[in-house]
This record gives sequence, structure tokens and C-alpha cells, in this order.
Amino acid sequence: MTTSNALGHFAYARQGLDTLGDKEKAGHLENAMRTIGNAFPGPDGRKPRGLVHCPATWLVKSEDGETSPLRDTSPFKVYSPDHYQGYFNTDHLIPSAFFREERDPKDLKVFDDLSLRYIFDGAADPAGHAELMAGIEAGAYEVRRNMDRLPEFADPERTGAMSDVVRGRLEQWLSKRLAERLTL
Repeated sequence: MTTSNALGHFAYARQGLDTLGDKEKAGHLENAMRTIGNAFPGPDGRKPRGLVHCPATWLVKSEDGETSPLRDTSPFKVYSPDHYQGYFNTDHLIPSAFFREERDPKDLKVFDDLSLRYIFDGAADPAGHAELMAGIEAGAYEVRRNMDRLPEFADPERTGAMSDVVRGRLEQWLSKRLAERLTL
């Protein structure tokens, strides 16, 4: 299972907009909440096949006085527009929770600070909103630097076939990187 929080890219591409207004942001917040709510089949709270850690992610009830940009008729108005919870951090592309031998480990951490605010509130989370919703202008240098942080010897812009030596170095580099990531 992989997760990908590219909501801003999706929003612009889907609607063909140059900027997102409050109405569009509220609509995308509701879609994000629907996705989180759908992480578990069935609204009755039944756990599939006796699994302890289901749902994988879940919405939390709105607190008294908490405001929401959602329309009053939204079925998600009763949930917090600010945060949700889960047994894995949805900001991690390949969560380490899925690389455990046990089918349903008893000691999974609960992430109780997963945020939705970046979607609609640029003032409360300016960095997250800019990076994930509004977009940050990037030049060739930033793009190249962030291309999965590939090592220099594996230059994706080189033409021609990759030699067995470079392929072997890249395999060792990836194995080491994966081992480091799985210990987090």
C-alpha cells in the first residue's frame, strides 16, 4: 500500500484552474475527508476478519466551537476539518507499518496529529499550504536536487544504457536507503 498526498496537483489538474478559491478548497477538504472515511468498509464499525487495527485511518469528531469551511449540509461537518488519526502516517509514501511480519501487530503507534488544515488554511499552515496546495515555483536546480535524492553516479539525464557497475552501485545504495527508512 502506498499513500500520496498530491491534492494540490490533483485539484489544479482536475479543474483546470490557476488558483483555488475558498469554495474549491472546501470541496477538496470534503473529498480528502471522504477518502479517509472510506479507509474502512462500512459505517457500522465492524472490523474485517477480526483485525484489531481497522480502520487504518479515521476522522475525529469536531470539538465544541471548532469552525469548519464545509457547507452545513456536508455529511463531514460533524468531523474536525483540522485533523484525523491513523495507524500509519499518510505523509509517508510507503509506511513502515506495512513491512512487519505479523498480520496485525499489537503495538502499532497511533498518529493522532495528522493534519487536514494545509488544504484550506494558508495562514495557519503557510509552508504546508504553499507546498501541497498553492505550489512553490521551482527551477531546474530544485527539481534535479529533489529527484528522490538520487546519487550523482545515477544521473537520470545521462543517455545510454546503465552499466552493470552503476546498476550494482545503485542497487547497494537503494538497499541501504530502504534499510535506513524502515528503521524510522
